Amino acid sequence: MTAIDTDYVFALHPHGYYMEVVALDGRKLKCSYEKDILYIASSGQIAVLVKILHFVYQRKCLSCNSDVSVTLMHDHNPRVMISTGKISHG
Repeated sequence: MTAIDTDYVFALHPHGYYMEVVALDGRKLKCSYEKDILYIASSGQIAVLVKILHFVYQRKCLSCNSDVSVTLMHDHNPRVMISTGKISHG
């Protein structure tokens, strides 16, 4: 994933699974790690592996409790989550 020419930090959040981060900005990590929210700034690059083995059996997102069938991934940055002055779940 790459954010190109933006003044915005994306907080990408998948529903129902975690992403294994294997490289940052083109550099392979010595030890990978799992995250359920990835922050990507302008010109930043993150290489991830996604294992979706039991995705069909999950009904709710592991962290935001939204229905996994609604969306595969969305931005968790409060800047885009606020609607009419309130933070929504998505």
